[in-house]
Amino acid sequence: MKTFSGDVSFEVNWRPFFLNPATPDEGIPVLEYLGRKYGPQAAASAQSGKGPLSQMAEKMGLKFNYDRMIVNTLKSHCLLDYAKSVGKQNEMAEILFNDYFRHAKRIDQSAVLKEAAEACHIDWSAADTHMNNAEIVSRVKREAGTASASGINGVPHFNIFLKSNQARSQQFSGAQPAATILSVFQKVLSFAKSRV
Repeated sequence: MKTFSGDVSFEVNWRPFFLNPATPDEGIPVLEYLGRKYGPQAAASAQSGKGPLSQMAEKMGLKFNYDRMIVNTLKSHCLLDYAKSVGKQNEMAEILFNDYFRHAKRIDQSAVLKEAAEACHIDWSAADTHMNNAEIVSRVKREAGTASASGINGVPHFNIFLKSNQARSQQFSGAQPAATILSVFQKVLSFAKSRV
């Protein structure tokens, strides 16, 4: 996005999606989950740091903590929804990603979410009220369900479009190299310039 900052402005919105909607309250150790879903080789590859996602992350200076648990992320999504309402959604997403992927924190637990809100300089009392509002919870679940129903089945999922023409969106899923994302931005901008 920095590459194009002189030409366009970007608006990033984090939308809810439940990768594992049936996750039990106690969570599932991530390596156990990977072994069940993709086979023992995938779990071993992840743990060794030789898996493609681990290697891509490491190139960006990230090291995944495989002591983490797969957890139900409904509360996290409700907190992100509140953060959006106060203009801090990107900052909150960054904090939650670090808490989860680097520090193996349980981002389904109120104490962890309170720490995240405080780190983001968000009023915890207001955020907690928002997160426990039945209408908010229902809307977040509905939005996540809509994403699944539309064919999205993995994260991250990108939907890149011009505000003036959302019908011409470019969508793709999965961790992608910066060059791939750059190429999509160029394609969207080329379309915009051809219409001027």
